[in-house]
Amino acid sequence: MNYPIGLKKNMNRKQIDFEEDQDISDPSVFYQIEAPESKLIKNERDEYVSWLISNLDKKELKILSQRYGLNKEEPKDLREIGLSEGLTKQRIHQIEQKALWKLRMLIGRDNLGLPLN
Repeated sequence: MNYPIGLKKNMNRKQIDFEEDQDISDPSVFYQIEAPESKLIKNERDEYVSWLISNLDKKELKILSQRYGLNKEEPKDLREIGLSEGLTKQRIHQIEQKALWKLRMLIGRDNLGLPLN
C-alpha cells in the first residue's frame, strides 16, 4: 500500500514503516517519533541542570539529594538527614536554604543576562 509522503518520514534518522494491518488513524502509531526539537530541548535542560548542580558544594548537593529524594531515593526529613550527617536538623535546614538560595540566584542572573561568575 502506498502512503502519503507525510506518513512515512525519516525523523531522527529512524525510518517509520507502517505495517499493512496498522490503523494509521490511531495516534499511538506516532508515539515512537521524537521530534528533533524535543531532543534538543531535553539536552539543553540536562546541561543547564548539570551546570546548576556544579555550582553547589558536595555537602549542599548531598543534603538536597537526600531532602528531595533525588537519585531515585525516598525524600528524608531534616532529622533523618541530620542523624546521617552528624549535624542538627537546624544546621541541615541552614545548608538546604543556602543551597536553594544559590540556585535561585544563579537562575535569576541567567534570566537577566548578567555574568554568572
